[in-house]
Amino acid sequence: MKKLFKTSIYYRSRKLAANLPKSKRSHQYSIEDAKRLQKKVTWISIILITTFFAGFLFYSSYFKIEIINIEGNYGAADREVLNLIANTLDKNKALILPQDNYFLLSKKYLKKEFQKIYLLSELEIVKDFPSTINITISEKTGQSILISNEQMYLIDPSGEAVRVIPANNLNESKISVIYDLSNTPIEVGQNALELKTLELINSIQISLRELNLSLIEIDYFKIDSPKVNYVKLVTKKGFEIHFNTLLPLEKQIYKLQKSLEAGKIDLNKILYINLRISDQVIYK
Repeated sequence: MKKLFKTSIYYRSRKLAANLPKSKRSHQYSIEDAKRLQKKVTWISIILITTFFAGFLFYSSYFKIEIINIEGNYGAADREVLNLIANTLDKNKALILPQDNYFLLSKKYLKKEFQKIYLLSELEIVKDFPSTINITISEKTGQSILISNEQMYLIDPSGEAVRVIPANNLNESKISVIYDLSNTPIEVGQNALELKTLELINSIQISLRELNLSLIEIDYFKIDSPKVNYVKLVTKKGFEIHFNTLLPLEKQIYKLQKSLEAGKIDLNKILYINLRISDQVIYK
């Protein structure tokens, strides 16, 4: 009887029922649903708060770059530099993130944009909270602007034409301006000026600054062609001073200084001073 009872359908059904999980009561379901709902609400709140603060930090006008301070030793016109910065700030990162935001502005990207155009020895960018950037620029020395065939070119210290410069920046330029009167066609990347010519022009400027002659203010230089061995300095008063690459510059400057000290030359009445002859100073 005992064996029959254990193998009966009644017994098996009872054992199966005992092994089945017990159903939860209704209040247990309510607690779990409340917990899940609370987690969802928490995550949604975090996302909304994060979105709000991200929008405030990245798109608020309070953190928009409005003040740009530029200083340093650079030959480009201020307007040209400001235009470069403005164009860079107008771009977006990942299509939606503004570069003109204090937090999103990439100093590395801005430096890369500068290096595409200018020959820099140093570029320092400092952000000043909440809407200011301070930029210190140091360009490589020895650069100049060459005007030939109705085009303006930035010339590096080796004489190579680096890029074309907008003509409207000429009046604001802070580096030497050289006119090629032969209007020789020039291509970017080409060696446009003799190294000895550039070195002479740079040395002339340094020497005249040391003399501190108020009546000799440099306006620009001109050459009859890129291959000549002389240059003509044009002063702001309109008269010219002619130098060459064959004589030591120190000797030419010495002759000029002695002639001025002796009162032989009236700088208000002359057209030119020619220092290219070995032991003479010719003026008209």
